[in-house]
Amino acid sequence: MALGYRLGPTVDLDNHNSATMGKSSEGRTVVLATSLSKAAINDAMLNMRFYATEDYNLNASFTVNSIYPMGSSITQSTSPNFNVNVSDPDGDISTSIRIWYGVPGSSVAPTILTSVTNVNALAYTHTFATGTFYYYTEITQADGNKLWTSPIWYTKITSPLPIELLSFTGKNISNGNLLEWVTATELNNDYFTLMRSRDGFNFEDLITVNGAG
Repeated sequence: MALGYRLGPTVDLDNHNSATMGKSSEGRTVVLATSLSKAAINDAMLNMRFYATEDYNLNASFTVNSIYPMGSSITQSTSPNFNVNVSDPDGDISTSIRIWYGVPGSSVAPTILTSVTNVNALAYTHTFATGTFYYYTEITQADGNKLWTSPIWYTKITSPLPIELLSFTGKNISNGNLLEWVTATELNNDYFTLMRSRDGFNFEDLITVNGAG
């Protein structure tokens, strides 16, 4: 992510032994889908609503500004307020919850933004002027098991954009790449400009798409 890549953590259970696959390890990739349908799971994966855990029944949520989940890319004029909540049916307490952060494309390793110990929740507001950061959570249990969430990318601007972006996704299809985005509101929005880059630093315009007005 420090190099500009957008990705999230997963756990691979494939040990090439059908008799013990999924039984020899409690590690899981947990997908936060709205249903168990293929479409809903694919949507969650494409939007990086997932986390990697070494404890198969450890539940975690990581949100910003109360409603945007892990995997989100957000642009707003307010400082981001993060909430992490953890629950374990076995009753295990988290010995630490850490939020890491860094600057996309900076080539600088992320650092710890804030942390708490021996509790199952964390709330924190990151106050800064303007800029873009990525954030992810590391959760550690008493037995040493860890959980890593997908990141949240957050851009703070001085004045609000005329749109509220809900999602931006992309997938490869037979004749190219299909890019789709959804907005909740558009106020006086003239158009969108679609851009691309090979290195995450230098971008070129591809096309403009009319806004909703």
